[in-house]
This record gives sequence, structure tokens and C-alpha cells, in this order.
Amino acid sequence: MIKCIQHQLFQIEMFSASHWPLPEHNHNHYELTFIHRGRGQHRLNGRTQAYEAGNLFLLRPSDVHFFDIEDETEFTIVKFIHVYLKGAGDAQVQTAWNRYIDGFLTHAIQKNPALTEPCFDRQTMDTLMRLIGQEWQKNRDPGSELIFFLLHSVLSLIKNHLIAQRPDTGKHPDKITGLLNYIHEHIYEPDRIQINVLGDHFNLSPTYVGEFFKEKTGISLRDYVADYRLKLIENRLQHSSFSIKEIADELGFTDTAHLTKFFSKHRKITPSSYRKNKQPSTQKRRTA
Repeated sequence: MIKCIQHQLFQIEMFSASHWPLPEHNHNHYELTFIHRGRGQHRLNGRTQAYEAGNLFLLRPSDVHFFDIEDETEFTIVKFIHVYLKGAGDAQVQTAWNRYIDGFLTHAIQKNPALTEPCFDRQTMDTLMRLIGQEWQKNRDPGSELIFFLLHSVLSLIKNHLIAQRPDTGKHPDKITGLLNYIHEHIYEPDRIQINVLGDHFNLSPTYVGEFFKEKTGISLRDYVADYRLKLIENRLQHSSFSIKEIADELGFTDTAHLTKFFSKHRKITPSSYRKNKQPSTQKRRTA
């Protein structure tokens, strides 16, 4: 297996192929791949699944994949590192982007390897991806405002699709699914995922919430929340330019010291050291 390294913030490839040009690999960037036409098999993290025209894949840096092409396939692949949207110069946009990525992380945690079903809005997605590719081919400008907002449109479609698939947290008969979704949605607000608040929201006694959660998931509620928060912190440290103080503020820690103590206890390394070890040396970053 090889690792593909991209130093540019943003890059697009549009091509047709009868054979996938790379061996099985992962990367240091995110990839959003749309299949305009063709069919075959996609191997992702050890699992193989058929693909066809209209399939959409969002791959994280850690994902290992390979396309086994059966019929000539036309691809548009958008490659970007996490700090790409920092170019907007808008902290709200960067925070929104972080939460998009959190949503995709949640999708992966729930064992759905990619957005592989025939695309939820195939014609619109086909058009948007072609427009992104065409604009890129004009001048290959990673700072293009048009590409930036076209990509936001693509991500908005994905986000709306994920929300539409999510059961109502208060009424869905599968209460554990509702409980998990509620935790994912409110992980940034620690007060809203306290035992008594969860009990009130899901009509469970506070003393039973933890027992119910462990019975259904095999892990304690405390450990699940801690593990999810750790994954979000790692994601921020490795793939964003947020300072540790900004990460602490966004994820509901009282201050930088609180986040550092929490992260160091579970990962046996400080957030600053983790960031230094994990980020590419070419990426500028702030650690405090």
C-alpha cells in the first residue's frame, strides 16, 4: 500500500479510465469522488462494494481504497486538506466546515463506509461536480471563489441528505439510535448531554440512562462521549489550523488547561505534541 501526499490546499482531477491508475492507497487529504458513468467494485478499508453511475464517495485521510473498474468509468475527484476553507477568512465558515467533517466522521463511526448509494440528487450533483472541474481547468486556481462556493453547495447537499436519513431523536422507536444522534448533534454543548438532560429528553430515569446505553451499545455512556470528543479533538489538531484555545472553546471545555488535561489523560500525550507529530511539516499551524 502507498500513501499519496498532497501539499496543495486543493486539487481536482477529471478523467475516464478502464483501469485504476494507482494501487491500493490512502492519503493526507480528503477526497470527494463522483462517478458520472461506469461501474465496477470499490474496495474501501477492506470492504468491497459495487459502484455505478451516480455514486458519491467522501474519503477521509485514513481511508484505504482502490477502484476495480469493470466498465470504463468517468470520475471527478475533488482533493482538499482540512485547512482549504480557511481561505474564506471567516471563522464561522471554518467552524461550519469542521462540523461538516464531524458529520462525516459520525457517518463512518456508524459503519456506513461511504455515501455509496445512487446519489440522492444525481443530476444536481453531476452538474455541480462538472462545474467545479470545468472551473478548475480554466486556471487551476485553488483560491477561486466560484469553486469555493460550488464545493459548499456540494457539501450542503450531502449534509441535507444525512439529516434527512437521521431518525427523529424524540419520537423514533429505536431509542438508542435517537440517543446516539442526539449525542453527536450536541457534543459541542456538554450541558446538553448530561445524564439528567438525556433522561428528560428520552423519557428515561437518570439512573437508567447509563444502564440502557451500555446494554444497547456494549460501552458505557461516559466512555462513548469521551471517545467521540477525543476523535473530534484529534481531527481538529491534525486537519485544522484552529489553535488549542479555539478547539477548547468550540468543543465546550472550560479552558485550554481543561482540554489539555482531558486529552493527555486518555492519549498519554499533550495536544501540542500530538499536533506536532501528526501534521505535515509543510503545514503552518498555531498551537496555543
